[in-house]
Amino acid sequence: MPYNFKVRAIPGKENAADALSRLLPKPSMDEEKQNTNKTEEYIKLIVHEATPNALSAQEVEEASKDDPELQQVRQQLSNNKWDKSSKTFFPMRDELCSIGYLVLRGTRIVIPKALRSKCIKLAHTGQLGIVGTKQRLKSKVWWPGIDKEVEHFVKSCHGCQLVESALPPEPLQVTELPSGPWQDIGIDFLGPLDSGHYILVVIDYYSRYYDAEITKKTTSQKVIDTLDRLFSMHGLPKTLKNQKRHAKYSGLEVGDKVLVEQQLRSKTDTPFNATPFTLVSKRGNSCTIESNEGVQYKRNSTHVKKFLLPKTGESVSVSDVGDKNGRISKAVSQLIPPPETVSSHERPTSSDLAQSPNVHVVRLQLSVIISLRMRAKN
Repeated sequence: MPYNFKVRAIPGKENAADALSRLLPKPSMDEEKQNTNKTEEYIKLIVHEATPNALSAQEVEEASKDDPELQQVRQQLSNNKWDKSSKTFFPMRDELCSIGYLVLRGTRIVIPKALRSKCIKLAHTGQLGIVGTKQRLKSKVWWPGIDKEVEHFVKSCHGCQLVESALPPEPLQVTELPSGPWQDIGIDFLGPLDSGHYILVVIDYYSRYYDAEITKKTTSQKVIDTLDRLFSMHGLPKTLKNQKRHAKYSGLEVGDKVLVEQQLRSKTDTPFNATPFTLVSKRGNSCTIESNEGVQYKRNSTHVKKFLLPKTGESVSVSDVGDKNGRISKAVSQLIPPPETVSSHERPTSSDLAQSPNVHVVRLQLSVIISLRMRAKN
């Protein structure tokens, strides 16, 4: 070490403060004027940045000059005396300052009453809503009661009323606790999972005891079998609640003939495409179908339904429809009902129809335009 020294403690009463090394010299008049100019330049920079783009600092200053509320605030700032009349500005008096006729709160301009509605309209451009309008305003300007004025303006805006939801959601209702176990139960399906399975959940609203069963089918028979098993163990409940909706189960299996829903169709098109496809694979809600030409497509299982025979209710397989050349087999021919055979002596004659009171006979001629009425069918 270059120095040899000893540490020796000195009592505080003997350790006098060195005023010459700690006291700053009194600034001169030029330095005070220079510091004042820097402060004013900084405030002017804040005014320039905080002024809204659609307004000018001169416009805000002229409106502030004639505003009686801001006149009183400027006078109290200069005198540093606040009375009870300016109770809206008194809590933030330490944040206020003035330059010329402008009053600032921190880095935001206090807008006079004459320009407040104009500022709200400018900030509400684009239908931002209450939160967005407040955020845009408070980033540059402020005045007492700005939140209430923005909320009143947005709620009375005609454009916002058109785009907002017409029907608000119903309030949640708390489920009343039953008086005993296994009196009120609920049932619902969870799924489909990625593996294609569903979980049938039955819960007791009193004890929160639940029973879950994994299944691949959501048919009514499966639900009945599960409830029979639970009722045989715990007894019959008083009420059973469900969502009154169908589970998202299509019952599709690989090899089934399916019909695909048409996403873009005209008024005369059917909801499903008339050409059946073959289900190649299925995983969760995604399935792969193949056309008669061998082209494969990926579709959501909710847009596909099984091709069933109307009489038997059985699904149509590949062999039932026919070959790729368009020849239809007997299974598909069952879709077209045969015409009813009526013997010649059972058919009504024209004279019988004319004598019937419920028949209106019309004499038709050639080249006359007629319209046929078709019966509504599902």
